[in-house]
Parts: sequence; C-alpha cells; structure tokens
Amino acid sequence: MIRGSALLVVILLGLVSCQEAPFFSQEHVLNEAGWNHEEPVTFTFAVVDTSLRYDLFLDIDHSEEYAYENVYAKTITTYPDGEEKEQMLPINLANKAGQWYGKCLGASCKARVALQENAFFDQLGSHSIAFEQFTRNNPLEGLVSLRLVVEQRK
Repeated sequence: MIRGSALLVVILLGLVSCQEAPFFSQEHVLNEAGWNHEEPVTFTFAVVDTSLRYDLFLDIDHSEEYAYENVYAKTITTYPDGEEKEQMLPINLANKAGQWYGKCLGASCKARVALQENAFFDQLGSHSIAFEQFTRNNPLEGLVSLRLVVEQRK
C-alpha cells in the first residue's frame, strides 16, 4: 500500500510541475482596516513580444463576512507611450441569493474574474493596470487581496 501511495504522490507532483507558470502574477494584500479610495492597487509588467495573445484575470480574496454581492472598481491602464485608459469595472462576487462565486474555505473566499480574454498589447515596454475602489464606503472592509494574472494564450 505504501508503494502505491508513493507512486501516486510522484505522479501528482509530476502533473503539478508540468503546469506552465503565468506570464505575470502578482498579489497585493489590502490594508486590514479596509481598501481606501486614495489607495489604488497598481500592477506593472513588461511586454516584450507584441505578436502574442493573453488572458487577463483578477483574483479577489475576500472574507465570508464581506457585506456586499459586488464591488465597483475604476481601472486605469497606462501604456508605455503614456496614454491612459479608464474604465468602470463592476465585479460580482455573489449571486442574488447571496451565494459566493469562486471557492470558499473557512472564512475566506477566492473568486476569479476574467478581465479580458485573447488580448494583445501593441506596444513594447512597461504596462500598468491600477484598480481604485469605487464604492460608497470608504474604507471598504472585507476584501483581503487582489491578484492580477496574465496568462499567455496557446
């Protein structure tokens, strides 16, 4: 039995190690007191090949005690040439019945939001995406962290 278990562990480790790492993944832990309007969360990454396509995701970690079914954020994308583009982003974290999207374990829930699929960057260099919380509450309590994940499309 021990040999079978050891073999299973080796196979599982091999499968996990074969997963390709994302092009970019960075987490920003929010202030325990809440996310203030004046505290944007900014992620910066370098694009070195404009011929590739990407999928962009925002992973949100929040407490089960988060009081709302959504959060509104303003996104500000800054391109290497200095151009900025702003967009309002409503993020649904729960359905109308109050059931959380994503996975909850204990008092913590994680939800993945697709920001853009099959995206391309037409400029080489440093790109930034900033998220500003845009709700009526300041600070906004119950959100734990934001993670931007950029995956190269196959």
